[in-house]
Amino acid sequence: MADQAASAMEFYRGFIRGMLEKGKPSVVFNDSPEYARVLISELLRHAERKVLIYCRRFGEDVWGDEEVLSALLGAIGRGVCIEAVLQERPEENNRALSILTTYGKRVFIVDTVSVEENFLIIDDAAYRVETDINARKGYASKHDVKVLCEVFESIRKNSHPIDRK
Repeated sequence: MADQAASAMEFYRGFIRGMLEKGKPSVVFNDSPEYARVLISELLRHAERKVLIYCRRFGEDVWGDEEVLSALLGAIGRGVCIEAVLQERPEENNRALSILTTYGKRVFIVDTVSVEENFLIIDDAAYRVETDINARKGYASKHDVKVLCEVFESIRKNSHPIDRK
């Protein structure tokens, strides 16, 4: 049973890589925190220039995962510019926030929440939107990224830098 789950996860990972590297399929869905972690990790691994993150508070169920944190550190190590806007202040021991602030990445707190969905954009070329924040359900695509980039910029303009206490 564990082998089947691991095999399904690797198939899913290959599906994501196909979208990012070849543009096929055009949309990849995820329906659980486990699949969300794989999808976010792969997006971070494929980022070359820029990552924009908008989320509630770097929830530990996804952003505290070792694979996600490793992919985040890998992006930082490759010199990828990373900006994040959070809806709420995370716990003080939040590892994703600690990594970003330790490496001097820009992290903001939104003044007024106007968009409920979490999302992540890489290189103005691909994104993941979380349509059900509680169940971590979402989808990723390479289509119509420009609109989501504009949404991020609008949100960031109505945010202020996070102060680490």
